[in-house]
Amino acid sequence: MLVRTVPYGTVDLPPEFFVDIPEGLPGFEQNKKFCLLEHSPAGPLKWLQSVEDPDLAFIVADPRDFFPGYRLDLARADLEILALDSPRQASVLVMVHIPKDPAEMTCNLLAPLVVNPRTRRGAQVEVRTAGYSSDQSLLQGVIPAAVKREAAPARCRTA
Repeated sequence: MLVRTVPYGTVDLPPEFFVDIPEGLPGFEQNKKFCLLEHSPAGPLKWLQSVEDPDLAFIVADPRDFFPGYRLDLARADLEILALDSPRQASVLVMVHIPKDPAEMTCNLLAPLVVNPRTRRGAQVEVRTAGYSSDQSLLQGVIPAAVKREAAPARCRTA
């Protein structure tokens, strides 16, 4: 499907790039179909591009790339809407805000976009886990996450 995008112009994307968000996102309820695009091949950031509005795109990231201990505690109703048995089955993305000074990047850990990877259906939900912020510094999570990855033992599988 051809999609006009903010970062890349018009691109032809296969079905697995699309996410349906039936309720839309708060403030953008009329936009229900989105696609996920890489921001850079090796980086953790992605573009969440509206298919209906080529001028509407958000920067998103998997919160666990920055906050390895991020825990998703979803209401039973949210699991049912997304046809998930457990939060562990979900793909999770948070909205990222990048101001003029990228060192001040923040993300919304309280209202992630939760996607069922099997059905490609998503919803922005409120998490019930205490201690998260809607304006969480990303750099606060980057340093501990990098240290944790460096300190973790290598895992190998043998044939």
